[in-house]
Amino acid sequence: MPKLRFIFVVDGGATKTEAELRLLDGTVLAAARTGPCNLYQDAQAAIASVRAAWVDCGGGASASETIISAGIAGSSAAGAPALFHSAFAEFAGSYLSGDGYTALVGAFGAEPGALLSIGTGVVGCRFDAVGHYTQLGGWGFPVGDLGGGAWLGLHLVGAWLEHLDGSATEAGSPSLWHAVGLRLGSNRREILAWLRAVRPDGFASLVPDLLREADAGCDVALRLRGEAVAHIARLARAISGEQLLPVALSGGLAAALEPHLRAELGERLQALRRISPLDGAWRIALGERPAEFPLARDFALSQ
Repeated sequence: MPKLRFIFVVDGGATKTEAELRLLDGTVLAAARTGPCNLYQDAQAAIASVRAAWVDCGGGASASETIISAGIAGSSAAGAPALFHSAFAEFAGSYLSGDGYTALVGAFGAEPGALLSIGTGVVGCRFDAVGHYTQLGGWGFPVGDLGGGAWLGLHLVGAWLEHLDGSATEAGSPSLWHAVGLRLGSNRREILAWLRAVRPDGFASLVPDLLREADAGCDVALRLRGEAVAHIARLARAISGEQLLPVALSGGLAAALEPHLRAELGERLQALRRISPLDGAWRIALGERPAEFPLARDFALSQ
């Protein structure tokens, strides 16, 4: 039986996949970044993104000497865990969790705490004082993920279309509308083609322009940012719960929204710090926390 030598850790979300090949002690040997990874929205594309990251990172590593431990968006979808474990059956062991779960383990390890992951989507999760795991949010765009990048981009596009139609009741800055127009097109045919093809990450790609214009005082951008913060703050209070668990932030929008969330949440919100879902996936592989969606053949490091 080959000796276990490596852990391949993966963080897959609606916009991108990040992965590292590590030694058992956590030393990073290689890193990769590939495309979107959501087992609910497009399972085959998610598997392909993880496989591409393995090709980029694997190098001289053999799958039979490697555990794969992944945190992937949409992992709770029906059939998703079985598909994942089957797709990577050549590895010495496979561990699958949601991307929020691995981020939570990366933030708190074995300690109680709550995490809000704010990126293209929004999900809240916690480990309570007795180690029970709970997830709130993360229902998926467009019905869920309120306040996330896809939600913000969707509502920005709606406001822009009202501006084009001349039916808007609030002013948007010329520079904001110019930025949106550059992305979506200048005529009805181009706009409809963009809307027909757009994915959640496409809506989220509009958010940097929105946040820049909010900082500059644009009415539309300020309103949308404020609505996003209100949605996220409600989820933060719910996930912190009666125990008033400390809440940490992660995700691509965390830094931009943290000052505004702090005004809503006060001391409950922890100081923004680097949180690594990849560290969480590594800790899961080491057995510090169980995988969220285990497989009977999961490999134990003690074996």
